[in-house]
Amino acid sequence: MIGFSLLLATETGSRWVFSRLDTGLGETFDAGTLHGRLLGPFHIDDLKIRFAFAEAHITELSLNWRPLDLIRRKTHVTRLEIERVHITQKKTKKGRSNKNNDGAPFQPPKIPLELQFDQVKISELQFTSLNDSTLLVNPLILQGSLKKTGRIIASIFASGDWGEIKLNGQAGLKPDSAIDFKTDWTLNNLPFSQSAQGSGSLKGRL
Repeated sequence: MIGFSLLLATETGSRWVFSRLDTGLGETFDAGTLHGRLLGPFHIDDLKIRFAFAEAHITELSLNWRPLDLIRRKTHVTRLEIERVHITQKKTKKGRSNKNNDGAPFQPPKIPLELQFDQVKISELQFTSLNDSTLLVNPLILQGSLKKTGRIIASIFASGDWGEIKLNGQAGLKPDSAIDFKTDWTLNNLPFSQSAQGSGSLKGRL
């Protein structure tokens, strides 16, 4: 354990561990170039992650976190900045999005650690759907936490040419979990008006 910690404490050792992660995950993960130490802070260029339903390409990522908080079974990210993310939707097999291989309803994985994010900023987020329509968000800013129970508590701000939206509240990852968010929004370039503003709440169950 001490030897592994020493590896993460140096840039050379961190690059070696990062390259093993790239090899172990195969086609689902393409590691770019790592600068810094995995114990933090570090910077990654050209990172690709593939899911069954989409592929994400991250041009630049910078992260700092508090490794000692792992003793309290908590991952605490003090800063995560991403320059540009491009998410491209992929075709999936029929019924795969909401069911497991045995046909049972989707169940989220168990979360062994609490996650806390003090500051997350994505300067540009681009989403391209199957029909090549594009949604551009710049920026996306959030802070919050993900509890071991699967509960998300977050404050989110997103904007673009389409307008902007602010969300504050909480939601669960499990089926039939409650959702409770307060919202403030502005929409631009509407057919009947140049812009519209409003606020309200979003409540219900997944």
